[in-house]
Amino acid sequence: MLSAESLPVASNVVQRLLDRADRVAKDTGGSAYIYDKRSVTAELDEKEQVVNSTEKLYRVLLSGGRTFSRLVKIEGRELTESELAKEDKREAAFRQKVTRIDPQQKTKKKESLVTKELMDRFEFQVIARELIAERPTLKLTFKPRPDAPAKSIEDKVFTSISGTVWVDEEDAEATRLDVSLHQPVSLGWFGAIGSLSKFQATMERSRMPDGVWVTHKSTFRILARKLVSSIRTKTTEESSGFRTE
Repeated sequence: MLSAESLPVASNVVQRLLDRADRVAKDTGGSAYIYDKRSVTAELDEKEQVVNSTEKLYRVLLSGGRTFSRLVKIEGRELTESELAKEDKREAAFRQKVTRIDPQQKTKKKESLVTKELMDRFEFQVIARELIAERPTLKLTFKPRPDAPAKSIEDKVFTSISGTVWVDEEDAEATRLDVSLHQPVSLGWFGAIGSLSKFQATMERSRMPDGVWVTHKSTFRILARKLVSSIRTKTTEESSGFRTE
């Protein structure tokens, strides 16, 4: 861990994150990357042991801060003709949207990973400076603001999560994220629709030589109830083979 002397004010770090996200959203001349993503979703029993799992392989296109994941294989098998046609249609629609989208309106449509609306829901505190991949990184904790809205289901989830984010000090990019639910969330009238009792997510990102940041690993663990059925899943995504298009 690096010296904690002269740690910046959290509001300044958050503003740099927002400014960086806005620049990335508006950048139409940066490199487009293609990479492979392996996703494994496991169904868990009451003891959170794996009872069934599904592996999918995607080819991901990252362009202008937007990603498109094209399904390539399911459980090691190639896609059928109908599945290929579906993916062709999805990719064509994505590429068409990327070419005609107005970069000036991109962040306003919540198409950026980091938005002011999201950041305003939380209180941040800078607690340390660390080295990650030999780069100075700021470690911030966050928790819901006491006055954050809690009307919609989305609001209820956001007011029930907290965590830690590591921000690259030079680029103002999130390099790691660790977030979890600190209290159960009822969905619907008195939980009639269901409830979310556990949610954990982690994310790890890397910097490419040209300054583009990519997500190379993420995990999601969910324990929920939907009406009378239980949902227990863990999804792990690992990406590799990053190359420019």
